[in-house]
Amino acid sequence: MAAELAVRQVEYDKLKQAYDEYIETSKEIEKELEDSLAQSEKVIAELKNKKLSLEAQLSASRKEENVLQEEIKKTKNRLSAVESEKLQLELSNEGLVDKVRILEATEEDLKVRLYPPPINI
Repeated sequence: MAAELAVRQVEYDKLKQAYDEYIETSKEIEKELEDSLAQSEKVIAELKNKKLSLEAQLSASRKEENVLQEEIKKTKNRLSAVESEKLQLELSNEGLVDKVRILEATEEDLKVRLYPPPINI
């Protein structure tokens, strides 16, 4: 019976040692997992902050784009108005140039009629 008890004690000691090693290994793994989780949570927090910053930049960029688009629209409208005015001025100028030519031709014609050149005999 004492021999059997000694065998059981040896088995118990081996099991206790295996159990203790298992617990120690489990604690090490748990510590590694907790460290990994903490690192992952830190990265997630940093990425969330970066996301918020990028969203704010995107929003600001969209507002600036809208302002610039509106400015482009106004500039195009002004350009169109100026081009239209330029065309009207060019047409008016052409009409005035034609009138000046007619007046100059009329003036020359009147000069010839009023002051005919002398006739040489």
